[in-house]
Amino acid sequence: MVRRQVCDVQLCGMLAGIPKQVRHVNRLFTVSELDYISNLRTNRNSFVHLCFMMRELGGLVDHRYVGVEEQVSMFLSILAHHKKNKVIKFDYLRSGQTVSHYIHLVLKVVLKLHTLFLVTPTHVPDDTTNLRWEWFKVTKHKLRNGVYYYHHVLNIIFFLTKVV
Repeated sequence: MVRRQVCDVQLCGMLAGIPKQVRHVNRLFTVSELDYISNLRTNRNSFVHLCFMMRELGGLVDHRYVGVEEQVSMFLSILAHHKKNKVIKFDYLRSGQTVSHYIHLVLKVVLKLHTLFLVTPTHVPDDTTNLRWEWFKVTKHKLRNGVYYYHHVLNIIFFLTKVV
């Protein structure tokens, strides 16, 4: 006598996909440090710290099938590699609606914590001695015919035309 397995088709399809998704997430997080950096564009310590901040300060929570780490890694994959929703859907074995939903959740948390993540720029004084800002100084020079030109911009253009 052969036993017949009775199962709802949609439920069995979801349950069969879960081990694949878990294997993919485990593979993503258990690689070497260099692979980790090339996949997420951050090291393991920074990623864990970011997830902790989003969980504790931003209110991001684990959901039934997608944890905070996977949500943040999907978000970082889109930012770091300019991937589309369809590519993330394929990479993480999720539906496009699921990917879009969690990307928006993480984006809301990033916007909520923008004061922690985004630094307001400070003005660089004109008399700075740091060579890093030398190329951004605006130095006007006047030609005989009254036309002004910018010294550093012309040097860069002249250099590029000589090389090319």
